[in-house]
Amino acid sequence: TAIVRVTDVPSAHGFPAQQASAPCGEMRSPFVNDCGYDGAGELLQFLTDQSTDVADTATGVLEAFEQQAPEGSGFAAQGFIYRPAQCVGASCGLHIVLHGCGQGASYVGDAVAQTAGYNRWADALDLVIIYPQIAPNAVSNPLGWWDWWGYTGAAFATRDGIQVQTLRAIIARYEQAAL
Repeated sequence: TAIVRVTDVPSAHGFPAQQASAPCGEMRSPFVNDCGYDGAGELLQFLTDQSTDVADTATGVLEAFEQQAPEGSGFAAQGFIYRPAQCVGASCGLHIVLHGCGQGASYVGDAVAQTAGYNRWADALDLVIIYPQIAPNAVSNPLGWWDWWGYTGAAFATRDGIQVQTLRAIIARYEQAAL
């Protein structure tokens, strides 16, 4: 396993993309920045060990799904799933995209799922993309972060953590064709 560190993209606090509305160095919602760098493409090509041409726009379907998350997990009621046309009713790979702070649907709707660039790469690489969503909580999680400090309990950073368990349940539902 290797780690790739990219240090020459001057992105502000946001996800570097090629077709985003925010300039690269500007920090503003939905925190997807037009940096002339295809973060989603670089990531997915690295993970799949595939290099391919990709269209400028996605052609599959992005839709909401019920996350069925337990109380106290921090999950919003709905997440998003993107299916390329060739993956409807067929076996395709799966990639999970976890949004950053302030990027959940409560703040930006489906803007991250629409603009980060994952969907057009999903079309090219035969991948389904799931965008699970965390909801903000005024007391414990005002910006809708994934739990990286323990607001869901002591096991937050382990396989027994409620968010990890919920993600595993979402994946299992997808594998059983229940999403």
